Amino acid sequence: MEFYGIPAFSINRPATRLYIRGAVRMAAGPADRKRKDIRDYIRVPEKADEILAQLHKWVDRTNRVKALVYIKAAKEARVLEHTPYDVAALEFPGHLGSQSLYYEYIGEPFAFVKDADIEEFKRAKATLKSLTF
Repeated sequence: MEFYGIPAFSINRPATRLYIRGAVRMAAGPADRKRKDIRDYIRVPEKADEILAQLHKWVDRTNRVKALVYIKAAKEARVLEHTPYDVAALEFPGHLGSQSLYYEYIGEPFAFVKDADIEEFKRAKATLKSLTF
């Protein structure tokens, strides 16, 4: 029995099934897929430059949780769709912290507990809404 020209069972290769699964998985995934940019996640493409400029103004002067306040505000203001960590980290390198921290704060509805963070979140959300409407 063969699978894509590779024998399914081999004495010399006991882990052939795992090897075949990996080969199939690699063959099925598109190799030339275009990497998405953060602009692809902005809901109002006409205002993308203004929105990104404002986000950079906020995020570039902060790190980790303080920076995530602004990303979360953009998501809650319905200006930015849920952006994967890889895309956001390319746009704001060195400011977002780890991937687990990013998803913990972006995914949780009540992630911010400090009053200063909550107030800044509300201000940022209102500012971003005013940019789009």
